[in-house]
Amino acid sequence: SKKVLVVEDSPDMRELIRLALRESDYLVQSVASAREAFDVLKESPLPNAILLDMNLADMNGTQFMAELRNNQVHEQVKVI
Repeated sequence: SKKVLVVEDSPDMRELIRLALRESDYLVQSVASAREAFDVLKESPLPNAILLDMNLADMNGTQFMAELRNNQVHEQVKVI
């Protein structure tokens, strides 16, 4: 199965997305902040994709993508 990291600060949206992805046989890990997402990305194996809320409380999508590029993870993970 493909692994997806869901980064969403709304608990209800996070759960809805998690359930929808699991029904499609994705392995889902979900976090509530950009910081938590970067902690997960330090682990191995990396997710196949990141589903990103563009308006997180601790960082917006543009900032997240800039930091992701600095960590060189962006070459290995698709961000939606």
